[in-house]
Amino acid sequence: MCSLTACSLGGSASNQINCSQGGEVCIHIITADSFQSGDSVTIQIQVTSTKDISDLFVTLNTDSEITVEGPQNWESYASSTLNKPGLATWKFSIKAGQTLNFNRVLHFPSHEGSFALVASVANVGRSIEGSDSFEVLITRNGGYIIRAGTPRPPYTPNVTAEAYGPGTPFPTLVLATYPWEQPPPIATSTPVPVRQPTPTPTQVAPLSASPYPDPYP
Repeated sequence: MCSLTACSLGGSASNQINCSQGGEVCIHIITADSFQSGDSVTIQIQVTSTKDISDLFVTLNTDSEITVEGPQNWESYASSTLNKPGLATWKFSIKAGQTLNFNRVLHFPSHEGSFALVASVANVGRSIEGSDSFEVLITRNGGYIIRAGTPRPPYTPNVTAEAYGPGTPFPTLVLATYPWEQPPPIATSTPVPVRQPTPTPTQVAPLSASPYPDPYP
């Protein structure tokens, strides 16, 4: 995070983040670290200069779903204003050693997601330019400001299958089985049929006489 005091001190600030390469101007966005879903978000854009510059302008680039209030209530020293979805810009002049503050009220969408915001300061022709940026992460628990090097909070999208209703546990998945994967049938005891006894003949018919002569009388 760039210290505005460090950016405005004498000497080159080319090594400072959020400052122009020669250290002429620095820009920094100040806002709360988190906010409740649905609330408007106020940011303060601070611009500091080490020299007099008459043709500076700030450009605020956002996702098109983010809206910025104004420009009717913007500062009196902001001129040539423009505000449309995804872009807000204004022009101003600044004196050496001066810090100017620009307050903007933003409205974020109500759905969960990640949104980018970049504020840059430059002169006409962009020979002097610096920028600051951050990401906004909106979850079911609210919105979080994520700056470079800031750890992201745990994020689990609030996605529940509509067919089962909120909070309903998903049904247990039953995998399909094929015939060769079916377990063998369980053996069961089958009654053995009772075998009926063979009837005994009451009378045996005599053998009939052979039509051929007995060779051994």
